[in-house]
Amino acid sequence: MTEEEIHLHQKFFENCAKDYRNLAKELIFMLVEIKKIKLNEDFPFLTFNKLKENPKLSRGKVQDWNFFIHGYHCHFIHIKTRHEVEAPFMFGMDFSDLDPYFFLLFIETNPAYQPLPFNIRDKFKDGEKVLKIMLELGLFEKINSNIEEHSGIAVKDREKIQIKLYNEEMDKIGNKTKFNLKPV
Repeated sequence: MTEEEIHLHQKFFENCAKDYRNLAKELIFMLVEIKKIKLNEDFPFLTFNKLKENPKLSRGKVQDWNFFIHGYHCHFIHIKTRHEVEAPFMFGMDFSDLDPYFFLLFIETNPAYQPLPFNIRDKFKDGEKVLKIMLELGLFEKINSNIEEHSGIAVKDREKIQIKLYNEEMDKIGNKTKFNLKPV
């Protein structure tokens, strides 16, 4: 993907980022509701870290979507269309963090966007280029996550949600940490 293509399609990428956020949020709320999960709204990763410990809870199906909780995301894939979205859960209730690879995977697999007006050659490298240029254009912005020294990138034109900083000391029991912040 060329820089010119990204500039030419900047409105498309901005709208894709908004769609990404909306679908990620919708799928997380659907998962929580259907599976009757009590979500820690300040630190959703605490809820999902607990679920990752149990293979029966960390993967499954909700409506027309298969899901798999891993790392800092919950991977959803539509059973019929094969549309994929990696819903981030390290940014409080703001599900808009755009990983370069996952963002282009979302775009590439979204039936509503087909045919694409450009070619994706390398999802990660092209994704990095898209995020870099969209940041330079001021259409995307850096956001802080729940954990110190971890940040992400999100579409700028969105409802801003306060993201609290997690204090690992809150979950320490003796010398043992109750929840692991590292992705699994």
